[in-house]
Order: sequence, then C-alpha cells, then structure tokens
Amino acid sequence: MRYLLSSRQLFKHVDVSLPVPSHKDEKAKWESEEIEARTQIVLNVKPSQHIHIHKCDNANAMWDKLEQKDEDDVQSILLEEELQRKKRSNSITSASALAVSSTGKQPYMRRNLKDVKKKIDKSKSTCRACGQKGHWKGDPECLTPNGGHGGASANIDVVLAAHEISTRQKPNMIASCAQSRHFIRIDSAADVHIQG
Repeated sequence: MRYLLSSRQLFKHVDVSLPVPSHKDEKAKWESEEIEARTQIVLNVKPSQHIHIHKCDNANAMWDKLEQKDEDDVQSILLEEELQRKKRSNSITSASALAVSSTGKQPYMRRNLKDVKKKIDKSKSTCRACGQKGHWKGDPECLTPNGGHGGASANIDVVLAAHEISTRQKPNMIASCAQSRHFIRIDSAADVHIQG
C-alpha cells in the first residue's frame, strides 16, 4: 500500500514529519489529497481490518492503526511459532519420535517371521520329483537327481554300493542308503530297480 500511495504522491499525508500548509489554496488541495489517501487506504485493506480504521479521521491515524495491527499480527505469529518450537524440542527425545513428528507417519516395522511361521504337515503331500508322500521336491529326503539336496549324494552312495555288489558277483543283493527309506534291489551290474 505504501507503493500505491507513493506512486499517486499521497504518502505525504501519512508521513507525520510534513506539516499541514497554512495557505488557503494549498490547504484545499491538501484536504482533497487527504480524502484521496483515506479512500485508497480503505479500498486496499482487507475487510477484516476495516474495524480498526473506521473511526479514524485522517490518513495518518489510519496508517498508524494499520501499522500497529500489522506489527501485532507479525509479533503474535512469531511468538506462536517460537512457543511451538519450544514445545516440540521439549517433548521429543528419541530419533523415532522425531521421525513420527516430522513426517506424520510411523516408521515401517518388520514382522518377526520366526514367530509367525508354523511347521507344515507334509505327511499328506506328494513329492513332484519321485511321487512319494511325506516330503517335497526340494527336501533332502528326495532321492531323484532333480530332487532335494540329499538326493544327489544319496544317488552317489547307491551307485557306489551297486558297483561294489556287482564286482563281487553276488546277484540279488539288497543295498540300502542311510539317508533314505528306499531299498535298491540289484539283479546284475546292468539292471537297477528301485522299490519303495
């Protein structure tokens, strides 16, 4: 508003240091400019501020009231911000509380999966690699090459046992694997049958 009054050369009516002219012609011009300055002030303030200036009789008094009101508003806003800042600094002590207060969201908490997991009953399920019940394809109990972790080592043990039996020339011997419930019946060095 100061720029508006200055551009229209009406700010001299707001400034207290300038005296009112005593000559009649200059005084009439001064009064018309005073009315113009008051009109510009009234038209350019917010409607909520009209209550502060409606009883003022000159532009200087209007300007002082508005300046005082603006300073009061600014001071009250600054005081409120400072009080809020002090309250926040006194109430927040931990880093997690800082994160909650600054973002408004609580930090993501991981679930304890050890407590959530339950042992699955595999007695009724069937293995996709060997077709037997009681284990799954990735379990160590599976003897097929595509099966679990113990399958490959169990197959090696069975092949070694079959090779030893076939070199001794004792047909119809049964070799067993320590890791499995399966039995292998060896007819000769060329034929190996798995019985379950």
